[in-house]
Amino acid sequence: MKREESIFMLALFVFLLLIASCQKQLSHPEFLEYINNPDNGLLQEKEINNVSVSLQYWPQELVTYQEFQGLDSISTQVYLNELANYKQYHYIKLKLSAHGQGLLHAYVRDRFKYSQLVNTLSFGMGQNAYLIKQPTDTLEFVDCFIPRYYGINTSTDLMLIYKADKDLDTDFRFQLKDLDIGTGELSFTITKDAILNIPDLIIE
Repeated sequence: MKREESIFMLALFVFLLLIASCQKQLSHPEFLEYINNPDNGLLQEKEINNVSVSLQYWPQELVTYQEFQGLDSISTQVYLNELANYKQYHYIKLKLSAHGQGLLHAYVRDRFKYSQLVNTLSFGMGQNAYLIKQPTDTLEFVDCFIPRYYGINTSTDLMLIYKADKDLDTDFRFQLKDLDIGTGELSFTITKDAILNIPDLIIE
């Protein structure tokens, strides 16, 4: 009887282990909904003195998928090959707004301040935004992209890129220095579990 119970418990353990190892798969719209849900730990926002700073960990799968937008179909193998390249980096999407409008637009009437911000956001984020692997390992800053918008937008968006380590074994801290926009220095924590729990993206 004990032997049968042991076999049953072992089979149950293996079954539960298989379930836990099965990564959830989501379609592109479902994937976007997932990462935009703050409960999943990839999106955080802080508002100070009418200035809003939103940070979002942007999954490598989504960056890769966007490279193929507009095509009728995507070869799974081509996608996986491209994904391997993007896996070498971490992507942080930063959205900045003031008084309900894009940060740059909010200062458009102040030429000096506007020029200062454009210069900082375009060329100085490597000295102002750090992705730190806890406790003190600062990852290499690679680049910063600012999409070009026309007209009034509710936020000024940046995509920050950092070199990724091979092992994801600890949480990250994103440190944003004082940009002289009324927020002071800001810090966000991105847990390793939030990243490891990112579902697989279904290639359609």
